[in-house]
Amino acid sequence: MKPNRQWFFPVCNTAFRGTLGMFADLQIENRDRLTVGGPVIYYCNHLSNLDPPIVASVLPRRVLFLAKRELFNNPLNTFLLKGWGAYPVSRYSADLRALRWVRAMLDDGRAVVMFPEGTRSRNLQGLKVGQIGTSLVAAQTGATLVPISFYGTDNLQNILKVLMPIAKIRMSIGEPFKINGDVSSRPDLERATVELMSRLALGLPEDRRGVYADQIPASFEMTSTVASPPPLNSNHAGNQTEYSVPSGSESA
Repeated sequence: MKPNRQWFFPVCNTAFRGTLGMFADLQIENRDRLTVGGPVIYYCNHLSNLDPPIVASVLPRRVLFLAKRELFNNPLNTFLLKGWGAYPVSRYSADLRALRWVRAMLDDGRAVVMFPEGTRSRNLQGLKVGQIGTSLVAAQTGATLVPISFYGTDNLQNILKVLMPIAKIRMSIGEPFKINGDVSSRPDLERATVELMSRLALGLPEDRRGVYADQIPASFEMTSTVASPPPLNSNHAGNQTEYSVPSGSESA
């Protein structure tokens, strides 16, 4: 598959960082855990339409996304979304083409953002059941996974709010980890997905953990924390770009 050059990403990311810095109260816990090199999947819970650019704005490298196919509804949208780094995915079926694209990008050393719930969680209902696609591509590629848990973006549904994203956003970064090498069967992938979502839930307040509030296992058997993640540099297929986030928008 052809690499995505993301010509539109730097423009959008720089501009949105500006408006986010002016209008949002954003605090990030354990931000240093985002600095991971090589193929990596940053995965997140999903609350609003602005979650993808918000996540992109805090990451130290350029990232790619899966976006619902319905957004690619005309040539202009398709042109801009692909220029930003998005690829269409069908939310209501097993989209093997989209998963092949993710695998190809990870095999090329890229970073991908995934939302394993597959859709937004509405009305403060907390985490939905995670789908196995994220665990599947992580197991197949050996990519490092980094959980990004956040809340406070619920009111940012209108895409025009990129111009004035007024919100109090709290974000917690979990420890980088990998799916164990012997995970391949569907039952094992389902168990790995429970662990993947549990790691995400641990970064949320208890009332935001949804269906995983009572499912967090005492120990993780399908996944293992990475003690020393690959360092971030500019040599992974020429696709990594380091960014700095204004100091007023983060916390230790």
